[in-house]
Amino acid sequence: MAVENDKQTMDKIYALTDNDGHPSSQSSFLCLKYIRIMEDFRSMQPRQLYGLNQISSADDHLSLLFYLTRMFRSNCRFQATNVQDRIYALLNMSGLASNIEFNNRLNTANLLGNKKTPQDTPDYNDRLAKFFTIAATHFLTSGPQDRRLDFLSHAGTSNQSQLPNLPSWVPDWSLEPASNPLLAYDGTLELLQHPRLKGILESVADWQSCDEVSFNGRPQHQAALEKLHQMPPVMITQTMYRATKDSLPSLTVDEERGILDLTGGIIDRLHSVGEPFPDLNSGGGRSHHPLEQLEYFTSTMVTITRWFVLSQTALSLSHASSSTHIDRQTQLAHNMLFERTLLADVSHPAFDFTLPSSPVRPIPEGKVGFAMLIMRLASGRLPLESVNQEDLRQNLMEWAAHLGATCKGRHFGVTETGLMGLFPMGGKVGDEVALAFGMGVPVLVRMVGEDGQGKEKGNEENVWEKKQLYEFIGPAYVHGIMDGEGMDRMGSAGSILLK
Repeated sequence: MAVENDKQTMDKIYALTDNDGHPSSQSSFLCLKYIRIMEDFRSMQPRQLYGLNQISSADDHLSLLFYLTRMFRSNCRFQATNVQDRIYALLNMSGLASNIEFNNRLNTANLLGNKKTPQDTPDYNDRLAKFFTIAATHFLTSGPQDRRLDFLSHAGTSNQSQLPNLPSWVPDWSLEPASNPLLAYDGTLELLQHPRLKGILESVADWQSCDEVSFNGRPQHQAALEKLHQMPPVMITQTMYRATKDSLPSLTVDEERGILDLTGGIIDRLHSVGEPFPDLNSGGGRSHHPLEQLEYFTSTMVTITRWFVLSQTALSLSHASSSTHIDRQTQLAHNMLFERTLLADVSHPAFDFTLPSSPVRPIPEGKVGFAMLIMRLASGRLPLESVNQEDLRQNLMEWAAHLGATCKGRHFGVTETGLMGLFPMGGKVGDEVALAFGMGVPVLVRMVGEDGQGKEKGNEENVWEKKQLYEFIGPAYVHGIMDGEGMDRMGSAGSILLK
């Protein structure tokens, strides 16, 4: 397929979006409902914050990780006020401010008290790095055991932190994220498991059936409530990625040296990496100028087409040991896998109570195929007049929104064994794909040296086994191993040392 697309056809396709903003914009009505729901989410705070004397239990709190994740997920960069002040406010909201062990850690690091330091100074940045490291270490030892590595989905060198001595596995929560977290790593799961969710669902059902007037019950309200109650279990049982199946984290932390030792293994390496997905906001601030929007849309289509050409490498690698000719059926199946990879194989990129149904995996077959269609249209090989314009417009809007959510801040890449995936920014050929017990998604790491302080080889030898040291680049979506298939590739598990 030619990489270059027909400009006149591209202009016509873009015109179908017919809106003043980015193709992913939603109606103001849905946005308003979502804002109302999020206001209820934010009200999940300790009862004493409302002036009540009753002592709250730990279940009344959402965790510090939830609040950091929500701010991270919504691209909040703490710009309005001092980052330290915001962080300590979140400590109070999460109830962690009264945690003795956590406060002891802060006190040891000289982070308690009212010490004020100007932003963007060495001392200020050093304090931030220490706080984030303490918070990450706390997450490793608190909360449900099967969720203790969730924060790693927000870490990695792909975010280009400038904080001094910040380990690569510790998130810099002061930065705008390079990419959106993969589904269920944006605080959704904690929200779904919160005991106060039932009350919130009642409110949402009220909003979704607010125009219903009936003297014989409220069937619309009941239907909305049933749908909402079904969404959390569907999300948990059918949507979550389980790259390491039901394994639990096995880890140790060398706090003095800032090294996280995870149990897992390297299962693959990057063979080739495409260009990054175009960033609409790279110039600073979202543009609404039609010509700039058209330029973004055009560059997106060029990138997707180039990624598709690169994806043929996966087809070659996966059939390298076979003399079988790659027939049309094999190529068509590959095309579908390519599109599923672009969309992270999930029907919706984020969980939202205003959606008509829960996100599901894999994407239903009837929803796959639009990428191939749009590339054929863009290249001029299929006349635009041959497709239903209204259907094309609706599908284009949904596809562009989904694509932007999953591909933003990521590269398309192919591994040495012929797997396709979306990899974090900064990924290079030779970087390694790893699975860490207890983490739902694969991660990309880069070997940076050896650590001689490993375990002793044997009782009779006074020799220390050297282990590889890795830099944590970030989480990845790798099609074909997101439900535990990669565990069979691992062999015996070992240490993954992250510095």
